[in-house]
Amino acid sequence: MKLEQIVHRMATDEGFASAVRKDLEGTLAREGIHLRPEEISALKSTLSGADEARDLISGLLDPVIWHSPQFDPRTS
Repeated sequence: MKLEQIVHRMATDEGFASAVRKDLEGTLAREGIHLRPEEISALKSTLSGADEARDLISGLLDPVIWHSPQFDPRTS
């Protein structure tokens, strides 16, 4: 299976995507998917970046952060 196919499956199969996020190598092994070490590294790197982006977006959408004192114009 190619990386493109794995990414497509993650985009269309939430159960598979969740399992991959929790245990990439174990999920691939259970599914009989064999990747080269550099492909696994690339996938891990991509998933890590996606997690960081999701955390950043969550922070940006959190009203507690934006209503913190450092953002209060009366205290600036």
